[in-house]
Order: sequence, then C-alpha cells, then structure tokens
Amino acid sequence: LEMKGEKVNINNIEKNIKDELNIIENKILDADKKYTKEIFGANSFFRKIVDFCIRVITGIFKFAGSCFGIFCILFGGILLFFIFSFAFSGAEILFQNHPMVEHVCSNFFNNKSATWLSLFIGIPIVAIILFGLRLVNNTKIHMNYKIGIFVLWIISLFFLLNSAKDISIEFQEEAKNTIIENIITESDTLYLSMNDVDRVFDNAFDAKGFKVTPFEDNLMGIGMQLDIVKSKEDNLNIIKEATARGKNKQIAKEMTEGVGFEFLLEDDNLIFDDFFTISTQKWRMQELDLTLEIPVGMVIFLDHSLEDLIYDIKNVHNMWDYDMLGHYWKMEKEGLSCISCE
Repeated sequence: LEMKGEKVNINNIEKNIKDELNIIENKILDADKKYTKEIFGANSFFRKIVDFCIRVITGIFKFAGSCFGIFCILFGGILLFFIFSFAFSGAEILFQNHPMVEHVCSNFFNNKSATWLSLFIGIPIVAIILFGLRLVNNTKIHMNYKIGIFVLWIISLFFLLNSAKDISIEFQEEAKNTIIENIITESDTLYLSMNDVDRVFDNAFDAKGFKVTPFEDNLMGIGMQLDIVKSKEDNLNIIKEATARGKNKQIAKEMTEGVGFEFLLEDDNLIFDDFFTISTQKWRMQELDLTLEIPVGMVIFLDHSLEDLIYDIKNVHNMWDYDMLGHYWKMEKEGLSCISCE
C-alpha cells in the first residue's frame, strides 16, 4: 500500500485483498476456457474422435437401411409378380387342384374376385417397395398418389367383403332332418361294429370335426357320432339327425335331405358305414348324429372298430367311451350296465 502511496488501514487492506482474489479468479477462468477449447474445440483431438465415431455409426445405420431397403424391393417385387400372375391367370388355375372348391363356393373364385384380391394384397406390397426405394435413394411419392393408392385399396376391400358376404349368405340358415328307422331282429344280443375300409382321402376338408372329401365322384362326410340310449317304446331304432345350412330354411332342409347313411344287419351283427354321403354335391356344413335306441334287456357288444364313432355314451359305471369297447353291455332300467367287466 505504501508503494502505491496509499494509507495502510483496514479498509485499504481489505480492498487490496479482494482485488488480488479477483485477479486470481480471472486467471483461473481464463485457463479453464483455454483448456476446454483445446480439448473440446472444433479442431481439438477429442472432438475429431467424437466426430469420427458419429460418422461411423451414421454410416453403419445408412448401410443397414440400404440393405433393408434392397431386401424390401426384392421381396416385394417377387410377391408382386406372383400376385399379378394370379390376377391375370385367373383364380381357377390356382385352386383347380383342390376339388373341394367347387363343392363349397364354385362361383366365388372368378376373375373379378381374383383382381380385387390381388389389389387388396398387392397394394400393401407396393407400399413396401416404395418404402425400400426411399431407404435406398430417398425416393419420395407425391401425396396425391398416396391418397389414390389408399382409395383403390379401400375399394378392393369393399368388393372383397361383398364377395365374402355372398358366401356367408349360403350358410345363414340352419335346418335339421330326423329320420327314425326301426330295426327288426329276433336276437336279444347285437354285435355293433363299423366298416373298416382302407381309403385314402387326399383332399379332406375339416370343419368342426366333420371331414368332407370328394371320393370317387361322390361327396362324402366323415366324423359321425353315435350315442346309445334306452328305447322309450321297447323298440330297436336308429335315429339319424342330419343338420345343414343354406340361404334359407327350405334350401337348408333340402341339404339335410341329401345326407345319406347306410348300415347293415346280418343276423346279430349291426355294421355301420364309416361315412355318410352328400347327394347334393354341395358342402353346407352337413353333420350327422346317430342315436341307437335299444329296449331294456337287450345286450350289445361294442367292437373296437367303433372307436371313432361312439361319443359320450352314458352308462351306470361312468366309464369312458374307449373303455367301453370290447365289452358286453346290457340295457337296464337305469341305463347300460357292463356284464363282462371285471
């Protein structure tokens, strides 16, 4: 303070200390800025490393995007080729190897339906291809074209739903037809079995457990169900209950009347066919349930060939259907009772 020509007192000492501290603080801040600039500046080594890493990562993502875009283009192009081949060749060619088509909905798969189906599937595939082009070379499509393509897709969806509605109409009503056949036999014991014919069904159509297949120019159903109950009038009867669908009740009734089932009584052997026929040659969800009514006191033997035919037969022992096979059963007032079980 004396060198500066200032008085030595408390105030001047305090002021001088503050000035020195400010000078030191400014030097520290200047050094910090210089160090930060050297480390993180635009031309610093650390900044160059960060920029290089960013460029590498960006390049990897661009390369991966381009590869994915090329895959979208190739995959979409192949699918589009098959779709348009389907549209221009006609749906009949695609489905001609499956005979069930003509029995289910022969009028649905025509050229118009094929065209609408091709547009419905093909337009999303075109969108995938355009997405791939944008990833590869940033190709952009005008909004008007996008709207037009979307509207065309909505139109194709509308016509497809309309065609599906036409098919659903064919199945909207259900009808049943019950036929009771009396079986006359002098024997008090019946041996029940089912024909075991070795058939190869290549084009079976499975619906709710009932299989339908063309076989030797006939439409056959597989998957009947047989129940055995006590007769109400002490008669031996077989009840055939066929169900089917159609546009209306009358047509559905006609479809049930076209369901045929045969069985053969040879002495004391009652042999069931392993299929039912559909004479209308149209599949309208035909099903067949069989019920064998036997009088009290009659004995039946269930052959193992009935394994796929019997279903939920009530008995006094609460035995499963499969366990009932190979045994003699007598119809009591309470129900079927096994007389050969241990």
